[in-house]
Amino acid sequence: MFKMIKIFIAIMMIIYVYKAIGPSNVNAFIKDTGQAIKSSLK
Repeated sequence: MFKMIKIFIAIMMIIYVYKAIGPSNVNAFIKDTGQAIKSSLK
C-alpha cells in the first residue's frame, strides 16, 4: 500500500516537472530518467 503511494507521488512529480520544463526539453529528460530507472533496477 505504501509503495503505491510512493509511486503515485513519483508520477505526480514527473508530471509537474514535465509541465515546468516544457515539451522542448522533455525528450532529453525522458531519456535521462529512463536510464536512471534502469540503473536503479539493477
